Amino acid sequence: DSMLFTETISVGFDVDAKYQVSKVELFVDGDFIGSDSTSPYVIQFDQSGVITKNETHEFTATVYDIYYNRNSVVKSITFN
Repeated sequence: DSMLFTETISVGFDVDAKYQVSKVELFVDGDFIGSDSTSPYVIQFDQSGVITKNETHEFTATVYDIYYNRNSVVKSITFN
């Protein structure tokens, strides 16, 4: 997938979980970016020093429920 390169990036999460979600965490290329514990789950960050234009980056979203179960989804994105 590809996206336009902007200074501020906002990532939203549509979470469907068996139990109540306690938080969602976002990692880019393995580095922790932020978390949100309130629905709708959205994490905004300044891309400087995180995203390099015309390179593919790995975004990982990890969802935790109230019983400490977790599940992660990985998506590779190239910013043009």
